[in-house]
Amino acid sequence: MRYAAVSIIALFAAVRVSAQSTILAYDGIAQPGDAQLLAATIFHDEMQVVFNARFSPTEKCILEAVDLGFSVVKFVPPAGEDTLAIWVYEADTVPPGLNSVGRTYLFPLGARGIPDGNLAYSDPFSNGGRELRRFVLQPPLVFAPKRDFIVGVALLSAQRYEMGEAWWNGFSILVRKDAPEYERYRRYAIHFPPQGHENIPATSAARVSILLRAVVRYDATLPDTPLTDVIGPLKPHLPAIDPVYPQPARGMASVEFAVPSAGRAELAVYDPLGRAAATVFSGTAEAGRRLISFDPVAAGLRPGMYILRLVTDTGTAARSFLFLP
Repeated sequence: MRYAAVSIIALFAAVRVSAQSTILAYDGIAQPGDAQLLAATIFHDEMQVVFNARFSPTEKCILEAVDLGFSVVKFVPPAGEDTLAIWVYEADTVPPGLNSVGRTYLFPLGARGIPDGNLAYSDPFSNGGRELRRFVLQPPLVFAPKRDFIVGVALLSAQRYEMGEAWWNGFSILVRKDAPEYERYRRYAIHFPPQGHENIPATSAARVSILLRAVVRYDATLPDTPLTDVIGPLKPHLPAIDPVYPQPARGMASVEFAVPSAGRAELAVYDPLGRAAATVFSGTAEAGRRLISFDPVAAGLRPGMYILRLVTDTGTAARSFLFLP
């Protein structure tokens, strides 16, 4: 994969974290310009590849924000807006020994790529824009008692570019090859049971560190929170869609979505080019979670990958799924 040399370096300035914050930086990258861009590819039997980094705070702390060095190239004009998903996990071991998800955060990125205007409709590999952005987590997460946690990032996008046995959606991350932090950085399809669903080609060759940093505030006075409380059911603070079940979908399929407040909601299916294919739900949704069943065959879907997109008054969410009748 080739990228033009660029020197676009921007730090998201409109953020609010405490003045006493500490950046946990295991990436070994001083500046975005010092790192290479690595395309984040998804193999056909995966739903979502997530790049993970494990962090080991030295004291009880509050995770306030995540810094990420990355790029999004827009190469399909009608593909629509992209969303960055950030997952935070409780962790006792290096992945794939993941425990329960602590929280999911979704951040709209717009439809013009990262950095802004990173468009390459004629040649998706010609643009090498890169940017360092800070994503403030609302609400923040408390880790007391002190313990390791894992931060995972992925791009939710409707655009797809086939690359041999893999697909690329325009998402690239900043990496440093042959990094000694190899055991802290792994790449997994985390929405499936790990056994039998790892991205083997990626994990076997992933001797890189990624520009992913945790912004924490240390506070030894934080009261301890039982783990059972941390990993219990969470009230949705942003619209979200769970994985489609079963996967791949072959007949009737089910999906659960969540909205933070009552209001209008539409859950629709789009093809990889961003064209509407079917509407799964349209109406008023109460705050909380809702389970919907739908029949891809009756909806007229052809075999292939699709995107479920949830649009509400409070935001949007997206989830890919594979249909193989």
